[in-house]
Amino acid sequence: MVGLGVQTLSGLVGDVAIPRRSGVASTGFLSSETAALSQSESTFDQISMTPKTLGTMSKFSRNMLIQATPGIEDLVRRDISEGINLGIDLGILNGTGSSGQPTGIMQTSGIGSVAMGTNGGAITVDALIDLETAIMEDNAGVNADNISYVTNAKVMGAIKKLKTSGGEYLVNNNLQALGRGATPVAVNGYPLAMTNQVPSNLTKGSTSGSCSAVVMGDFSQAILGLFGSGIEITAGEDSDDFAKNLVSIKGVVAFDVAVRHAQSFAAILDVTT
Repeated sequence: MVGLGVQTLSGLVGDVAIPRRSGVASTGFLSSETAALSQSESTFDQISMTPKTLGTMSKFSRNMLIQATPGIEDLVRRDISEGINLGIDLGILNGTGSSGQPTGIMQTSGIGSVAMGTNGGAITVDALIDLETAIMEDNAGVNADNISYVTNAKVMGAIKKLKTSGGEYLVNNNLQALGRGATPVAVNGYPLAMTNQVPSNLTKGSTSGSCSAVVMGDFSQAILGLFGSGIEITAGEDSDDFAKNLVSIKGVVAFDVAVRHAQSFAAILDVTT
């Protein structure tokens, strides 16, 4: 998610308060060249960030350590690091705000919403354009350079199958300009990213537990705050492990997520595939 433009604050210690504009000063025309200007001030509030802890631990035996090729410790460390980064992505996108989780973009009050239907529906380019409209019509001050779509593998596959009436694929049909890789480069003029941290088990009407989401937004308006030294991966043994010739690898990170302007994001929560 950081690659989409999410701002990162590192080395945080105490709780952090981030100011944001909650209202703009009003402007108006003057009835004459000598009419007085009306006074009006912008209003501001703040969002706070407090550490939420994400962690995991793995153990392996001494025999595995000395016999594994490549080295088992490096493999475990890499696995833990990848798992934590996926957990951070989940927190940024869809953290619930409860049970120790941060509040992610999809759970932030005030983001835009586009619905596919009473019981959900298949993704369309029109719906993707509607997401763009939901963002732009709120005058959210978005930065076009940081606007992206993000969805999961199921919806990514469905988007890649969309065609024009002439049978041409709508995504990456100009191969020389855009290239073609494992995922589309752009759709509706914006980058399209994929992560399976975007849920595919949502419910809409009679479609239970199988709807997917698509999120669009200016991801520079989301902030990832890393407390302390960021991701920490350490090896150690407790007394019981020592007697059993076991080694523990622990990974932990303290972080929080803040969305400065909810109106900079919009989501579809009922895509069927």
